[in-house]
Amino acid sequence: MARSKYKKGYTFDLGKYGEVEVLEYKDMKNVKVRFNATGYITTAITTNLTYNCVKDPYYKSVTGVGFLGEGLYLTHYVDSGKPTSVYSRWHGMLWRCYSEKGKESTPTYKGCTVCASWHNFQNYAMWYYNNIKEGYELDKDLLVKGNKTYSPETCIGLPAEINTFLTDRPGRLKVYTRDGGKSFLTYVSNPYTKKMDYFGTYSEKVHAELVFDVVKYVHAKSLADVLLVHGEHLIAKALLEYYKDCKDLHLPEGLDILNIRALRYIDTYIGICLLYTSPSPR
Repeated sequence: MARSKYKKGYTFDLGKYGEVEVLEYKDMKNVKVRFNATGYITTAITTNLTYNCVKDPYYKSVTGVGFLGEGLYLTHYVDSGKPTSVYSRWHGMLWRCYSEKGKESTPTYKGCTVCASWHNFQNYAMWYYNNIKEGYELDKDLLVKGNKTYSPETCIGLPAEINTFLTDRPGRLKVYTRDGGKSFLTYVSNPYTKKMDYFGTYSEKVHAELVFDVVKYVHAKSLADVLLVHGEHLIAKALLEYYKDCKDLHLPEGLDILNIRALRYIDTYIGICLLYTSPSPR
């Protein structure tokens, strides 16, 4: 019987995982090895070592940052082979933050990072399953305004309607040019009807943005009331805190009739919105 080459101290290359060292050889079915790049130690059979069938769960396989880790949480369903929804979300998060293509396609994620703990898929999945309700979405913006880091301390699960509401920014103001001058149209996404509502045309960008912010606060207050009914006190409180700077905003006097009508419309808008079916947490 030929002697195995996998004796103690033997090193060999295992493809993308790099150098592997044999720590102990008992027999062909019990070879203890260490992946020197990560320090991961496991026991394998010689056939799997020969044909590169042994994997290192700490190899940074996702954008050079994320790794699968050791634990209970699957990345793919056993029956279909398709990625689990949690793995897809984790992969997408890392892709947007660290992949060059991801940053190009979603420029709003420029400068965003993921905490070191969540580089390990097992840690992320455990937090996700313990904190995100069925049908909810992961959000990094509500708890810490201007936040750029995904972490257990800065993220929260939100109903899809609330998450979408937070992404509507005054930067979406429409601009058109007439008679050599610019005018600014204020449109705000309605979280109840899912439509863009028009709130006037302004010669000054600052006025259009002020109207936008006032409407957003009215919506936020309305959504917070709905969330409280459903027992989502933390989200409701965080939503009002997020838009607190918009609470006491007022437009300057002297705007034209159209703008005054728009402002009056804002004052009664909450009553109109509540006629629609409110977004109900699942």
